[in-house]
Amino acid sequence: MSISKKYITPPFLEAICRFRFATHEGVSLFQVIDDFYQTIKSDFPKKSILTSRGLNVDIENFDEIGPLREDIELFKFYNETGNLIVQIGETVLTVNHLRPYSSWENYSTTVLSILKRFGSVFKFNLFAKVAIRYLNKIDISSDEFDLEDYFNLKLQVPHEMESTLMGGFDIRSNLWTEDRQNVYTLALKTAPGNNDKSYSFIFELGYFNADDGIKIDEIDNWFDNAHECLNKAFESTLTPKCKLIFDEGK
Repeated sequence: MSISKKYITPPFLEAICRFRFATHEGVSLFQVIDDFYQTIKSDFPKKSILTSRGLNVDIENFDEIGPLREDIELFKFYNETGNLIVQIGETVLTVNHLRPYSSWENYSTTVLSILKRFGSVFKFNLFAKVAIRYLNKIDISSDEFDLEDYFNLKLQVPHEMESTLMGGFDIRSNLWTEDRQNVYTLALKTAPGNNDKSYSFIFELGYFNADDGIKIDEIDNWFDNAHECLNKAFESTLTPKCKLIFDEGK
């Protein structure tokens, strides 16, 4: 496993591990969600449901959801500090890590533990799609700004349109690995609030399997490869001048 460089003020916003699966025929999520929760409640004691209308409703026990049963989109479980969230829908399991971020080692260990408990309750061991995303917010203060001073990315537009770039842009690329088994996502977009001396960007890195599903007992190795690739993409996309912001905490 590659070791990430530690920065004084990392630009981290959120990490997201997302798994898509197919439930067994005749097995409803409602039939087993309480069994699954019993396996994680010591680490994720708080719970809520998200309805199709966008309402997030805190619940004490699953008996309370009766009137909302047909309207549930996600079950959500939180750790005590609220920066780790497990979300489960009919075909998706997501583990989100918000700030403050611990480390990849802690995060991946938590995710793998949840997957093993999830698989034991739902009685399957294959995920159709696995994806990891890291969202970062980079704030730059500068009287004169050149994108290429901070990012090893080339944003090419017609000369007549160059003056509109800092008004806002969103660039995104998907890059296949050499074996074409996995795909990188690399994205950079302007965040609200830019002015003549302050610029903010959302820098996203992602990694997901392209075609074949991944077995639960293969996730550990896949995670290691994904993290190494994402770490390399982070370090190579940002210039030394950009990374100096995180080192100096400015």
